[in-house]
Amino acid sequence: MQTTNILQVEQTNEQSLLSKIDDLIKARLSNLSNPITPKIDEEVYLTREQVAKMLQISQITAWQWSKPEKGILKPYRIGNKVRYKRSEVLQSPKAFNIGKEVKP
Repeated sequence: MQTTNILQVEQTNEQSLLSKIDDLIKARLSNLSNPITPKIDEEVYLTREQVAKMLQISQITAWQWSKPEKGILKPYRIGNKVRYKRSEVLQSPKAFNIGKEVKP
């Protein structure tokens, strides 16, 4: 047997009720957080594969750019894994003049 709940609202108009419902929905949605999405001030670390895709280069080139003599990408060792800071990867093409127009 199914039970039915009845909600009775008194001394309010339709617009006021809808406004309160809207405020409650917005509050609930703002409290939801996606654990996969980092906060704005958190640094994101990328794998060599992700860096290569982002810069549209091969993984071998990303590895070569990570060597101290090249110094284009700065690798970070986290445990036994190598990662790159996203903010630094985004700055690396500017430092290396990637995307510069070729003059004929």
